[in-house]
Amino acid sequence: MSKETVNGVTNFYGARGRFDNDDAQLYGVGAVREQVVYFTGENYSQVAFTLPAGAQLVNTPIVEIEEAFVLGGSTPTINVGVSGSHGTNYAVEISEAKAEAIGTHLSAAPAGTLALTAEPLTAAASIVVALDGSTPTITAAGRAKVVFWYRVV
Repeated sequence: MSKETVNGVTNFYGARGRFDNDDAQLYGVGAVREQVVYFTGENYSQVAFTLPAGAQLVNTPIVEIEEAFVLGGSTPTINVGVSGSHGTNYAVEISEAKAEAIGTHLSAAPAGTLALTAEPLTAAASIVVALDGSTPTITAAGRAKVVFWYRVV
């Protein structure tokens, strides 16, 4: 299969191979995009991705706890937020009670520069998964899936 893009229009020629695939997302201005983040108690600190400039969250994220986490410390939370300021600028905040209960939950409302009412990001933002609270701790146990939606304006 060959692929040709001219003036933003993509055409495909020939038969597609078994493993050829194209991303089905719409990338136009204002199109809603879905971000899915998977992490465990072991690898959460290695998870990172980038939200592009102009990104703006469109609803409260959904958290699916597939295996319960074991958190310690005083009021620990798991945040998916801006690197370096994840405690105040987050898309997702998972409380200790929700992290330790298997099931599907709504996240706390996004906050700071990622709040639902915030202006679109002026620059691309590096997003990480990190612990927050007073001296938070986490064991290797736990597995989660976080889904949120944003648009780029």
